[in-house]
Amino acid sequence: MIARIRVYNDYEIMKLLENPNVVAIKNRSQIIYSNDFKYKAVLERLTHPEKTARQIFEEEGFDMTILSDTTPQKRICYWLKKYEMFGIEYFQITNQYTYTSKKKQKLIIARKSLKEMDKDLKAIRELLEEDK
Repeated sequence: MIARIRVYNDYEIMKLLENPNVVAIKNRSQIIYSNDFKYKAVLERLTHPEKTARQIFEEEGFDMTILSDTTPQKRICYWLKKYEMFGIEYFQITNQYTYTSKKKQKLIIARKSLKEMDKDLKAIRELLEEDK
């Protein structure tokens, strides 16, 4: 069975992005949730097991006519597994457990090295000008 990917239209993307718990929509099909929301949803599930995933999403302002019925359950189950594996650190921006955070760290390192190179070039230029 081939999994169907939900592609959101412009109106749905606009409605989703109005929610402060949504950081971005990637490729018109993948919702990027804020780390605060992920952590809050996990805590809500652990402290109130009687609540459904759908109720947690609705309480946080999600329009459930846009999301599929299984999306909240899938997302919270995934976040719970990550929480059990890595703890609260997984939900922090600087965590070391996700691909994107490693990519961001490399980008930061690259930016630092470029700034250092720029400083070195300026110093070399100043030295060359002094020698003239």
